[in-house]
Amino acid sequence: MENKGKRILVVDDSPTQLEEIKLRLEDHHYEVAIANSGAAALKLLEQFKPDLVVSDIVMEQMTGVQLLEQIQKKSSVPVILMTGFASLMETQKAHDLGAADFLVKPIAPADLYSAIDKGLRRIAQPDLVEEVDPSSYCRVSIEDFISGSKIEYDIFIRLGAVKYVKILHKGSIVDADRIRIYKGKGVHYLFLTIEDFRKYLGLTLQLAEVVKSNPGIDKPRKLQFMKNTSDLILDHSFVNGVNEESFHQAKAVVDATVSMLTNDGEALHLLESLNSNTDFQYAHSLGVSLYATMIAEKMGWRSSAINYKLTMAGLFHDIGKKDMPRELVAKPRSQLNPQELAIYQMHPSNAMEALGQVQSAHEEVVKIIYHHHENCLGKGFPQGLTKEFIHPLARLIAVADEFCNLVLVTPGSAKMEPRKALQLMEEMFKGGILDNTYRMPLRSIFIQEDGASR
Repeated sequence: MENKGKRILVVDDSPTQLEEIKLRLEDHHYEVAIANSGAAALKLLEQFKPDLVVSDIVMEQMTGVQLLEQIQKKSSVPVILMTGFASLMETQKAHDLGAADFLVKPIAPADLYSAIDKGLRRIAQPDLVEEVDPSSYCRVSIEDFISGSKIEYDIFIRLGAVKYVKILHKGSIVDADRIRIYKGKGVHYLFLTIEDFRKYLGLTLQLAEVVKSNPGIDKPRKLQFMKNTSDLILDHSFVNGVNEESFHQAKAVVDATVSMLTNDGEALHLLESLNSNTDFQYAHSLGVSLYATMIAEKMGWRSSAINYKLTMAGLFHDIGKKDMPRELVAKPRSQLNPQELAIYQMHPSNAMEALGQVQSAHEEVVKIIYHHHENCLGKGFPQGLTKEFIHPLARLIAVADEFCNLVLVTPGSAKMEPRKALQLMEEMFKGGILDNTYRMPLRSIFIQEDGASR
């Protein structure tokens, strides 16, 4: 009976929806008033004096967002808005205006009670902060939903830095035309939980099974590794002149992928071994993941599956070096003697063997890593493949790898300015790894909006 005496004002221009929510809340002992318009709600605000307002967004004459603005002028009553995929843009505006929470239609009773409970607790504890781990969500290109098909997962949008709002329930049908409208308005990504993202990518092992089979994974260990990863990205991978928005979007993909991989004990072990082998190797791998993702974005390759494969391939592309002598790994390739070079050129094959232990390793990712030192002219290793036989994402990883070798700090290599690195790559690798497919997308990462080269 702890809800008794708590007053909830429900606003909706649908009589059926009003009555349904009213009955559900009264069953939970709330005192409920209803209004079928924004104007009626404003009158009741003074008469009924609610503790909390629940309103639909899409209403005639006065929308839920407009009602929110009017309520905020008169009182500090928290407002929860009922939304849906049709109201995605309005949801963003409502968040910016200070809506307390959002409920996605059709509203699940448990979600209704939870949102109201949180809203009322915030009144009692104004400083209460809801902790949300951004790495618990993975972004998905909005283009992945253009088919207008039935979705198998809950879909979220991100509002602000750490607020994620469900806008589509599992089993909903996506309106393909509306997807195109949002894309035209600059909405490029939606979000899934990490658990659903794994399923979405078609990985064969469910996250829960991975965690269950690796009971030694402890949360502090994972969280510390995630913090170290994030710090390394910011400290070692940001290059002067890079488009900051592209960089931070790519960082979000890398953070989410690392978070997902660290739930697999073998993957976490491999990443930790890469991090401990040399002072720069893991930082370099993070850089390759970041820049490969940015290049793919400029090429229009925005599929979430492609982002994941590139990010994972970047992270593990040098895992075959983990058991090599530190002095060999740290030595520039041009300074290796024939015996050392033969050992060095084994690392793609070593990587295949190492990734065979990782339950979450994707078969295609392993192939990308195996091919990342091949050359379009047939002069690469380990197989000497020509262009038509090299995985296209492996070619992209190779470009990002060479770029990071030049612009990021490594033993025996000064940190080169991006423009000089691009010029040198065009001279050294033209026709090899750097053809027109990747040259312009790589350059565009460092082009200002006005078109001036950075």
